[in-house]
Amino acid sequence: GEDESAEEGEAEEEENVYLQAARESAELILEAYQTVSSSGQDLTLQQLSATAANASYSEMPDDTYDNLTYTSEAVRDWLYDDSRQDGDAAVLEEGDMVYVLVFHDRFRDEENTADVRHILITPDDGTIAEGEEGHEEEEAQLLEDAHALAERILTEWQEGEATEDSFAALAEKYSDSADGAENGGLYTQLAHTDSLDTNVMEWCFEIGHESGDTEIVDSGDGYEILYYVSEDIPTWAKAVQDTLTAEDYTAWSQSLYEDAEITQEDFGMRFVL
Repeated sequence: GEDESAEEGEAEEEENVYLQAARESAELILEAYQTVSSSGQDLTLQQLSATAANASYSEMPDDTYDNLTYTSEAVRDWLYDDSRQDGDAAVLEEGDMVYVLVFHDRFRDEENTADVRHILITPDDGTIAEGEEGHEEEEAQLLEDAHALAERILTEWQEGEATEDSFAALAEKYSDSADGAENGGLYTQLAHTDSLDTNVMEWCFEIGHESGDTEIVDSGDGYEILYYVSEDIPTWAKAVQDTLTAEDYTAWSQSLYEDAEITQEDFGMRFVL
């Protein structure tokens, strides 16, 4: 009714006020940044953004275009414009957001990916409910048991052939991870930007690894027995490869129904009440 329309109008007017304030703050921050940059003063955009109560600061040091899907298309297009140069700055607006952007550099991520095998050992389920007496002690014991099992498996590998194939066989035999049974626990082209457990990632990308290095690592969910296979292609090449693969899959899936002939049969409708 009229009351609802009036409330919507007030909300829209209030939003416009906030948006205009954001525009003004953004322009002031950009102007200040350009002034201090040209004069050689040592003030960063982060310090300048702190002068505005309605501004927040963030950095995107290693982002790719695909990784920026959480932000606006206008921001992504501006950052990845071929004409961008170090020091370029702008105010961009999209929806109810206003951005002050400063471009620094573009580069290819040359860090190599890694091929690693893993055997995941998770603790057994306990019998004492959380909050009940003895729960924490039981959980600690189950975790200790899982670590002991991981040590026995690693010892079994060391006292056997101690090869990549024998590690893969143990992964298929013992791992609690689905890919352990499928492919011997192999991670191929693992990138330092991937989102595995921090302890696992730190071990995989330690400098100086040689093929055959092993370690038991606390993964949060249990323990990972890790086997380092080798370096693989650079991270940027994997990103390109993944993008091309996704594009090919999309084109293939669309081709399945583009030329399909669709017909409707009325027989089933006879049974609909």
